[in-house]
Amino acid sequence: MNGSADELDWSLLHCLLAIVEAGSLTAAATRLGISQPTLTRSLARLEAAVGAELLVRNARGVTTTEAGQIALEGARRMQAAAQSLALDLLGTADRLAGTIRLTASKLTATYLLPRLLAPLLHTHPEIEIEIVASDAIEQMAEGEAHLALRHSRPTQADLIARHLGALEVRAFAHAHYLARHEGRIDPARMNEYDWIGYERSDLLIRGFRDAGIEVTRNFFRFRCDDSATNWQMALAGFGIAFAPSAIAERFDGMLPALPDNYTTRLPVWIVGHRSTRGSARVKLLRDTLAQGLAPMLDGRE
Repeated sequence: MNGSADELDWSLLHCLLAIVEAGSLTAAATRLGISQPTLTRSLARLEAAVGAELLVRNARGVTTTEAGQIALEGARRMQAAAQSLALDLLGTADRLAGTIRLTASKLTATYLLPRLLAPLLHTHPEIEIEIVASDAIEQMAEGEAHLALRHSRPTQADLIARHLGALEVRAFAHAHYLARHEGRIDPARMNEYDWIGYERSDLLIRGFRDAGIEVTRNFFRFRCDDSATNWQMALAGFGIAFAPSAIAERFDGMLPALPDNYTTRLPVWIVGHRSTRGSARVKLLRDTLAQGLAPMLDGRE
C-alpha cells in the first residue's frame, strides 16, 4: 500500500462495493447517482492508494483480483459496521422525525400499504418512509430495513417478531374471463384454464401440491416473479391469479375462481431489530401497520 490507513478514502471502498454488487461500472454509476467517468476515476484512485489492481473487466462484467477480494471483504465489514451503528443510534431516538425503511411483498406494498402510510405521513411531516418492495424471502440483515412485513416467522436471534394474524388468499379471475368459461372454474379440469404464476419461485407449485394437485411450471401460461404484474394480468382478463381477498375485493369485476375449500391463509408477521425498540418513529410505524392491517386479518395462521 502506498500510504497509511489514515490516508485511504473510505468512500472509495464504497464505490468498489457498488461496482461488484451491480456487476458493471455503468450499473454501479446509476445506482450511486454519479457518472461512469467519475466512478472510473474513483476506482483508479483506490487502486493507486493500495498499489494494486482490484478489478478486471471481462465480457460478463467485472471480476475481483486477489487484492480486490481482500478490499471487497473489508468494504463489506465496514458497511455492516456502519449499518449496525446507524441502527444503534436509531434505537436511542425518541423524536417523530427521520427516515424509516420498510420491506414488504410487492402486492402488499402496491395495494395495501399506501392507504395506511399516506395518513401517517400527512400527520407527521418530519417523517420519511422508504419501501423495499420484494417477493424474495431473504434474511433481514442489519441496516437493510427497520421493519419488515413477512409471511413466515423469522429465525434470526436479533429480530423481534409479532404475529398480526393471517390474510385469506384464494384464486381470482375477472368476470369477463369467467364468462368465457361458463361463469365458473371446474376444479376437475384445472389444466383447461389460463393460470398465472411465477417464473422462478415454486411457491404456487408447492401450494398446489399441498392441496393434493401436482402441477409443473408449464401449468402457468403466464409467468412473472413480480406478483403485482401477475395481478394486473388477471385484472386485464387474461386468466386466474392468486391474491389476498383484502386486495381483490377492492377491484370491481374480480371474483373468486374456485370454491371456498381451495382458500388458504397467509400468516402476517411484523418484524424489527431489537436495537430499534427505543425508536419512537419505528414504534409509530409498527403500531400504524398493526392497527391498519387488523381489519383485513383473522387470528389464524
